[in-house]
Amino acid sequence: MIPRAAAWLLPCPLAALASPAAGQVLAIDLPAGPLDGAIDRLAQQARVSIAIDDRTLPKRAVPRVHGRMTAAAALHLLARHVGAEARRVGSATWRLGPRPAPSGRPPVVRDPPPGRSAGPAGDMIVWASKRAAPVASFPGSVEVIAAPPIGIEAGTSALVARSTIISSTYRGSGREKLFVRGLADSSFSGRLQSMTGLYLGDVRLTYSASDPGLQLYDIATVEVMQGPQGTLYGSGSMAGIIRLNQRMPDRGVISATVGGGLSAVTHGATGADADAVVNLPLTDRLAVRAVGYARSEGGFIDKPATGRRDANRATIDGGRVTTRWWPGDDWTVDAIAVAQAIRTRDSQYATIDAPPLTDDGPIAEPSRSGYAAGHLVVNGRLGEVGLVSATGVARQRFDERFWPAVEGATADLTRRHRLLSHETRVTRSTDGGSGWVAGLAFTRARSASRYHYTEAPRTEADPFDFFGLIRPTSATLGIAETLTEAAVFGEGTVRVASFLTLGAGARAVWGGTRTSSEISYAPRLAITGRRRRERWVLPTASLLLQPARGVTAYARYQQGRRGRAVAPVTSLPENRGSERLDVVDTGLRWQSRSGWHAAVSAQRTRWRQLQLDVFEGFLDFAQGEGGDWRIISLNAAIDGPLGAGVSMDAAVTVNDIRADARPAGAPALGLPDVANVIGRVGARWKRRIGRDMQIDIDGWARYEGRSPAAFGTIVAGRQGDYVRTAATIAIDRAAARWSLSVDNLLDSRATRYAIGTLFRAGAIATPLQPRTFRIGYQHRF
Repeated sequence: MIPRAAAWLLPCPLAALASPAAGQVLAIDLPAGPLDGAIDRLAQQARVSIAIDDRTLPKRAVPRVHGRMTAAAALHLLARHVGAEARRVGSATWRLGPRPAPSGRPPVVRDPPPGRSAGPAGDMIVWASKRAAPVASFPGSVEVIAAPPIGIEAGTSALVARSTIISSTYRGSGREKLFVRGLADSSFSGRLQSMTGLYLGDVRLTYSASDPGLQLYDIATVEVMQGPQGTLYGSGSMAGIIRLNQRMPDRGVISATVGGGLSAVTHGATGADADAVVNLPLTDRLAVRAVGYARSEGGFIDKPATGRRDANRATIDGGRVTTRWWPGDDWTVDAIAVAQAIRTRDSQYATIDAPPLTDDGPIAEPSRSGYAAGHLVVNGRLGEVGLVSATGVARQRFDERFWPAVEGATADLTRRHRLLSHETRVTRSTDGGSGWVAGLAFTRARSASRYHYTEAPRTEADPFDFFGLIRPTSATLGIAETLTEAAVFGEGTVRVASFLTLGAGARAVWGGTRTSSEISYAPRLAITGRRRRERWVLPTASLLLQPARGVTAYARYQQGRRGRAVAPVTSLPENRGSERLDVVDTGLRWQSRSGWHAAVSAQRTRWRQLQLDVFEGFLDFAQGEGGDWRIISLNAAIDGPLGAGVSMDAAVTVNDIRADARPAGAPALGLPDVANVIGRVGARWKRRIGRDMQIDIDGWARYEGRSPAAFGTIVAGRQGDYVRTAATIAIDRAAARWSLSVDNLLDSRATRYAIGTLFRAGAIATPLQPRTFRIGYQHRF
């Protein structure tokens, strides 16, 4: 959110000089893609300065502008395409902003409303397509969330509340797993690659670890690619991709934003949060953007045995620093550092048979997690060909203590993950809609887990004596795994008619896994390392129809694979092939000139040789067979203006999951943590008051249907079947914004996650957080 006086500027290095070329006829060549890229190129070619006054504009898609014309004519073409107005304010200076309201009152400049598209859906860019394709011309199911909400919730799990296609395990910040469109394997995080790939820009954040729960401060858009993305992303993307697009440094303006809030949980404790964002140009070719935040989230679970009320308080501290260098025309080099730490004083589980929001466990069960990463991304053009080279390194840790349901015993779990990823790709697009992308990728992921169990000496029968040994007072189990994967990939589209575009592609993968483990359990038991190699090809094919203005129909086939786990203890069949997903995705999108958009899609999935992480903690390295499944997922969404400042959105997702073949002894249930129905409806009202004030009221309700809670052949019950509601009132005046937010408006009671820990499964569960209030303030400089 930036006041008009500190607009979003995109000057060229000579922007401060009056330009004789500003009114001359020039050879203009502006690329298709986001508006800010075309504006930057126009500023360089015509030696003019152009400011964008509305943050909803820069990422809208524009066509290529090519020919001999004045800078004014080129700018007016771009403005007309994005529904903006260009105004000359100097001999070589222009401003681009929204068209004036009919009343003639100047608009209040602010960020796009949380959870809504920043502009028409068809104009949004799908960066995750790796070819900067507009949504309207992307042949697949994708959801773009602009300006993710920051308030009572700020992590990636907050996206669940704004969508019906994302599901979560609700296990707490830093330890959750996110699923897309009913494609879920297990509640637990072990050694298997993640079902959903999580990316910050072009760089992978995790591989087999849990969602690190990064807070979404200063994130411009979030893209959710639905269904396996094996061709472009390889392993770790079987359910889809969630890509976080951060706001990048701006070399044309010094700006800052500071904010904070106070929160209170009904039947719980108070909390507080603070954040700051600074954009600082260092030279005309170098700029830095930094964001930092700290949050203390009030607990609401009482633990009488430890003497603590509201024991599950969590603190989150982190930040991100991005440095961008412009070495020349059309080239940027980004260096990005990310760090975050989460500390939870106790678990968020409540005992089912105890009073509400109470855990009768005898000890505190704290946890902490940390994430740190560094990225280097080079982006540029070689003539008509675009080039991206992205390298990332990351470290993630998780430590937890829990009670293993044995008097006087404790269990400690430690996980460490390291990730090195690299991708270099080249792309080319034409005005007619044809284009291609080709590249190579390398990934090396290492994970290590260690479990330590301690108790006082006992003489009775030992429920943990899996190996037929005498039970000691302590035991340590450890496992380490290293995965290496290399791939080459390519995908292209050809516009064969004015209304028809065909596409195809493939990815060739070479991978290997090495696993070793060690068990110290009354005498020492060591298990030698084992290896496994994988080779496969992941194809894709697509069809895109655009029979009329604003109407798009598509069909897409995608395949995803996941290497078979190397199991040092469990007896998985080594002769079986890799896990495989085949998905046919069909859909229809419609956009009207009045601002309404609607979409319907259907995905049919065939899942063969499902693997799942059976246990977490004592047998962290245990995987199991999940059988073969068929999944049909239907989604429908609509949003648009109703008039008088009121707009609405509604969406529903229905998942039908059936087993073709179940493992012996498995319960007759669907896949874990996937609700049969998820529905959401929201409404927003905004109104200007005077010249510099705006009031904004946003409310929504989300229903999450029932889903099974099971691991392996053990059923812990069902979860879900509740409605969650929330509302926010915000007032913007000049550079300030005040807000009041309420989550779980009706103070509903429900079970979000019914398993808890392995040893207390069926006895504890994660409840829905009670009604929570937050008062927030933000100031822009």
